[in-house]
Amino acid sequence: METLISKGKTRLEGTHLTVADTGDSYQLVPAVKVLSCENCSKDPLRISDKYIPLSILESAGVDIHLDSIILHNHSYHIDPGYICKSTQIDLSDG
Repeated sequence: METLISKGKTRLEGTHLTVADTGDSYQLVPAVKVLSCENCSKDPLRISDKYIPLSILESAGVDIHLDSIILHNHSYHIDPGYICKSTQIDLSDG
């Protein structure tokens, strides 16, 4: 994302990202990708490979660390980032 912004291909204003060529606009939502369960060979909560907004994790009382979370006594390795939600409104009839 930083490369696209520095080359002028996108514009970032707060939590909104706009693509210069198309004008498409996205809201950036802080989130994590759950990579793996660190304390079990199986994923007991079945959240590996899921993208989860931080707001959901925080409301669930998850302990969030640099690259891991603790949920229901299970530790998961995460990759922090963002989910992009389109802010375009479709005005077409079909």
